[in-house]
Amino acid sequence: MLLTFLTPVLTPVILFLVSCRLWTMYCDGQRDKNSPLPLPPGNMGLPFIGETLNFLIWMRDFSQFRRKVHGDVFKTHILGRPTIRVIGAENVHRILNGEHCLVAALWPTSAQTLLGAGSLSMSHGHVHKQRRKILLRAFSHQALKSYMEECQHIIRSHVIKWCGLGSIKAYPEIKRLTFAVVCRVILGFDLSEKDQDDVLKVFIPFSSNMFSVPLNIPGSGYYRVSVYTSLYRMLYAYSYTNYSGLVGSDALSLVLQHGAAEGEAISDDNLKDLALELLFAGYETTASAACSTVNLLASNQHVLKKAYTEICHNGLDNLDEPLAFESLGQLEYINNIVKEVLRLLPPIGGGFRKSLKTFELDGYQIPKDWCVVYSIRETHEDTFINDNNKDFDPDRWQRVENGDASNVKDFLPFGSGSRSCAGKDFARLLLKVLVTELVRNCSWDLLEGDTPAMEYFPVPHPKNGLPTQFTGNSKFRLSSNTC
Repeated sequence: MLLTFLTPVLTPVILFLVSCRLWTMYCDGQRDKNSPLPLPPGNMGLPFIGETLNFLIWMRDFSQFRRKVHGDVFKTHILGRPTIRVIGAENVHRILNGEHCLVAALWPTSAQTLLGAGSLSMSHGHVHKQRRKILLRAFSHQALKSYMEECQHIIRSHVIKWCGLGSIKAYPEIKRLTFAVVCRVILGFDLSEKDQDDVLKVFIPFSSNMFSVPLNIPGSGYYRVSVYTSLYRMLYAYSYTNYSGLVGSDALSLVLQHGAAEGEAISDDNLKDLALELLFAGYETTASAACSTVNLLASNQHVLKKAYTEICHNGLDNLDEPLAFESLGQLEYINNIVKEVLRLLPPIGGGFRKSLKTFELDGYQIPKDWCVVYSIRETHEDTFINDNNKDFDPDRWQRVENGDASNVKDFLPFGSGSRSCAGKDFARLLLKVLVTELVRNCSWDLLEGDTPAMEYFPVPHPKNGLPTQFTGNSKFRLSSNTC
């Protein structure tokens, strides 16, 4: 009688314990037996699902907790793959600079499908090298200089609009700003404000579900995005009629011109993938950094005052004169503001790679074919340990130049190596113009405290949307002794 009662209770427990034991044996068998080095410490989680649920639920805290227990290099099993998590400047540099010899780019299935095979991110070897070479021409010094006037016009018009609206949620408005810049300056789309809003309604779910679970069923984010992707392609196909003469001054037109000049004509399908990738890469990450800039400056008025003083000393306080590209390059303190924002809140938290062979890292083996996840955000958190690393202090970068502070080799907001962000100089240009226009044209205050709660996926952003009160005319312009 007792056995009859206990059997249905004990059987699932026994099966679960056996499954866990078999899973542990399977995971232990994944190490490279030809290497004498041990696997990194860590936990491979539950059978089949590993630690994926913990990862999806805890996100940022998932890695932080395990790092405290296991150190800068630890193993786990997430998103269906045995994975090594890597933190620390030297370790991350080894991964980023080991492209093609130690590791290769690895993207989740959802991103591979949605960005398309023609995108730079999904290419490898010679194809990647050639495409990147052509793309970099669109972000050369001369190209950036040609984008300056349009960037300033769009940014300034949005800043003035915010002042007219008064109280706004800054993050959504900043996303509209960066979307407008990318559409016009990068892709050459001359869209009305209504058309931009219509495209944004379609694009937001695409961007938000780039790293979703690839279940192509009704109701899932991935299914919704798959449907919208066809709309994007139709929009781009229609817009590309503007490029028949290859005479545009936007970044995409320059890519087409340089590709044709080097005998690397880009097919229509690859062109659509590239345009979609440029829109994705330039929109959300730049919006995140721009929002962080507005947030951090609002709660550090002494930084704003110093920025305005620098603007005055460089003769850029006259609102009737456009910003000159060369003059912007002389604003060293504003450049340090941008660097400090990217240090504290890097838009890209890390990335994925696949190991091409077994290699050593920090005394452990990284087996062939394992996923390697490197962390930029946590590496930045180790920067300037002896220099108040949690403070927003643009002056620290001057101390770095003077040799009075920590080494900055662990400053990696745009990655490193052959897959570093191709548009990093454009992003820095946009942020410097934004800071300059904000400081020259308006004042602003956060309406719900100086330290809003943050979300970090897919990019850092305030949970509350950053309610902000903008007013016209800079408070420093009204002070007779600021300049």
